[in-house]
Amino acid sequence: DNPKQAREGVKEVHFLPFNPTDKRTALTYLDQNGKMHRVSKGAPEQILELAHNKTVIEGRVHGIIDKFADRGLRALGVARQEVPECTKDSPGGPWEFVAL
Repeated sequence: DNPKQAREGVKEVHFLPFNPTDKRTALTYLDQNGKMHRVSKGAPEQILELAHNKTVIEGRVHGIIDKFADRGLRALGVARQEVPECTKDSPGGPWEFVAL
């Protein structure tokens, strides 16, 4: 519940603000152990495009989005990746779709 506590030990390296073209935002950060990670949230379709296993999960993701829509709800997708090269400009490892 406390954003400061959730970010404790995390150092922001780069923030990509939301823009209407990409329909997502991203944050590159170092964890308390010095490992670099990247997270992104945005339109589920855009986040799904990042996922390394898109073809495996897209049916399930679309099914959940449709159930949300039936209830008048919109969805956001969330993905994460490790960045072993430890540079903000590196492509990083495979993206993992983690949540709607």
